Amino acid sequence: MLGIGYKEVLAYLQGDCSLVDTIEIIQKNTRHLAKRQLTWFRRYDKMFWLNISEYDDDNAALEAMFAWVDPKL
Repeated sequence: MLGIGYKEVLAYLQGDCSLVDTIEIIQKNTRHLAKRQLTWFRRYDKMFWLNISEYDDDNAALEAMFAWVDPKL
């Protein structure tokens, strides 16, 4: 029950807030979590950032990931 959305939906089901408010709170909390994760990952100097838009298709992106994990592949 610690994941994003559980306590917000519970509050909605108990009648403490509207559905619109619940959705907005979940979206806000999701954005905050994503920002904290990016901040944490940026400090990790061995992080491999993959910009999916730089690849023609999913298979090309997968090949780049596999090449990073095991260059012998």
